[in-house]
Amino acid sequence: MLRVFCSVVVCGLLCACSDPEIADKQDPPLPSFHDVQDGSALVKASAEAVVRIETAGEFATGVFISADGTLLTNNHVLGAPVCAKEGCYAWLSFDYQRGVAPTNAALMFVVPFAVDLALDIAALHVLSGPGGSAYAPPAYLNLVPRSSASLVGEHITLIGHPEGALKKWTDGTVVDATEDWFRTTAFALPGDSGSPVLDDHGNMIGINHRGPTSEDLITSNNVNVFTIGSASEPVLQALAAPTLPPGMVSVQADTTADRVVENHFVYLNSHALTASVAGTQTPVIDLLGAACDAGLARGDYTSIDDLELGIASCEYATYWIDCRSDSTTTGQHTCPSDTGAWAQRYTAANALKRSIGSGIDFYLASYARAELASDQASGTLVAQEAFQQALAESVPPLDFYLAEYLASLQLQNYQGVDIASYARGYAQVPGYSQQASYIATLAEWLDSNGWWTRSDMLSTLLALDGDPNVSVGSKLSIETSLYYLHAL
Repeated sequence: MLRVFCSVVVCGLLCACSDPEIADKQDPPLPSFHDVQDGSALVKASAEAVVRIETAGEFATGVFISADGTLLTNNHVLGAPVCAKEGCYAWLSFDYQRGVAPTNAALMFVVPFAVDLALDIAALHVLSGPGGSAYAPPAYLNLVPRSSASLVGEHITLIGHPEGALKKWTDGTVVDATEDWFRTTAFALPGDSGSPVLDDHGNMIGINHRGPTSEDLITSNNVNVFTIGSASEPVLQALAAPTLPPGMVSVQADTTADRVVENHFVYLNSHALTASVAGTQTPVIDLLGAACDAGLARGDYTSIDDLELGIASCEYATYWIDCRSDSTTTGQHTCPSDTGAWAQRYTAANALKRSIGSGIDFYLASYARAELASDQASGTLVAQEAFQQALAESVPPLDFYLAEYLASLQLQNYQGVDIASYARGYAQVPGYSQQASYIATLAEWLDSNGWWTRSDMLSTLLALDGDPNVSVGSKLSIETSLYYLHAL
C-alpha cells in the first residue's frame, strides 16, 4: 500500500527512480500490522489483557496490569483532558480482533488514581459503576521495572488498536532513550496510544505514547516509522506514589462557564449534565449554547482556523444533543429546551463557514438537525430537507464524502448523477484512493438502501482492501466493516 506511494510518487518528485544504483536496490520492508491470531502463543496470551477504549468520539488502547482491575493507559486517553477526579464512563471492548465473533462493548466506570502528565500515563480502577465492585479482568500483564536506557537494543512487541480498529501487534527494536522515554522502530498509528510494550518474555516494559506525524513518516528512499513510549520503571514509581495533577477537573466543584465549555468532554464522559457555575447548577448544553452564540456574533474572523476555533462550541454540542425517543446511539445525551434555537445556530454556523470559504459542515446540515427531532422517522425527514437546502445554497462538487451522506439520507441523485452508478465506477474517479474509507461506507449504505446487492458491496470492500493505493488507515476501517459483516 505504501510501496506505490514511496516508489512512484516520492521518487518521481525527487527524480531519483531513474538512477540505476537506486533502481537496482531492493525496496525496504514496509511497516505492517499483524493479527493476534497470527502471533505466537506469547502474543495471543498477552493480547487478552489489552482492550479498546472508547470515550466521547475517541478510541484508544488500554491494558490491565492487575487482577483487581487496574487499567493503564495514557493521560491523553483517560486522564486530565478526558476524565474527572470522581471518575467517568468508558466503553471497553475485549477480544475485538480477527478470529473472534463481534460482541458489544462493556460500559464501565473508571476512577483515575495515578495520573502523571510527564509520563503521559493514567492508572484507573475499573468498577461496575460509581461506588461499585472492582472488575476482575480476564487477564493482566506483569509490569516489570526497566529504565529507558536499559531497553536500548532490545526487541519489543506492541499490541493495540490502531485507528480504534481490530486488535493488532507489531514489533521492532528500541533504538534510543532520553530520560524516562524511549524510541522504537515499531509501527503505530493513532488509536495505539496506551498500548503495552512487551519484551520477548511477555513482560510489560513500557507503554506507548505516540508514533510519527505525517511529515516524519516519508523520506526520499524509505518509510520512517517509530514509536515513543514511557519506560516501566518510572511508571511503577508513579504508581507507588499515586497522585492526581492539580489541573484535573472535579465535576462536583464550583467553576466558571468558560472552564466547563473548555472541559465539556470531561463532563460528558462523567455523565454530568449540569455544572456548578457561581453556585448554581446549570445545564452544560446551555453553557455551550451561550458560547456558540458568542462565537457566531463575532464579525472579525481572519482565517478558517480562527473561525473553527471561535465556533467550536457549536459543534461540541452535537456530542451532547439527541432528542429522539427511539435513538439507538450510545453514550450520554440530553435534549435542550430550545431546539429551535439550536437549529438556527447550526444554520448560522454553516453560513459563516460559507462566507469565509471553508465549505459547509455536512453533519451540522443533516444529522445534527435530525437529533433535534422527537423520533428517528421525523428526524430523517428534517435531515433530508435541511441537507438538500444546504446543498442548494453551497453547491459542493460531488465526491465520495458527499455521496456517503447522500446515501445515508436516502437521497439517490445529486445534480443528475445517480449515486449508485457513481460508486460502481469509483476506480475511474481521480484520487479515489484518498477517499477509500468513504467509498466503503457508501457501499454499505447502498446495500442497506437496496440500491446494491450484498455481493456488490462485499466485492467493493474486498477490492479496496486489496488495493495497493489505499492507505493503511483506510484498510483498517474497511477491515472493521468486513469484520462486522462476518466476511473476513
